[in-house]
Amino acid sequence: MSLDNEQLARLASLARLEIDPAESERLRTEMEKMVELAGKVTAAATDSSPPIAHVQQGDQPLRPDDPQPVTDNLSRLAAEADADMVVVPRVVE
Repeated sequence: MSLDNEQLARLASLARLEIDPAESERLRTEMEKMVELAGKVTAAATDSSPPIAHVQQGDQPLRPDDPQPVTDNLSRLAAEADADMVVVPRVVE
């Protein structure tokens, strides 16, 4: 599948990207390669493979969900830390 300038501009608009005209040809070529690869994946024979709900079949061992202390390195990288906890900004009102 080949993309024209109008389609590339539409995709950029949907993704809220600003594409430099000098880069548009290279980007279009790379996107065409991605679409071609997706087509190959879609065309792969999967008739002999049963549908699965998850990539890893079977049970996954789970670790206990216990709070762990924040390491010094992590607290230094965090935007805000309080004692041994990383402070996360509220995102849901």
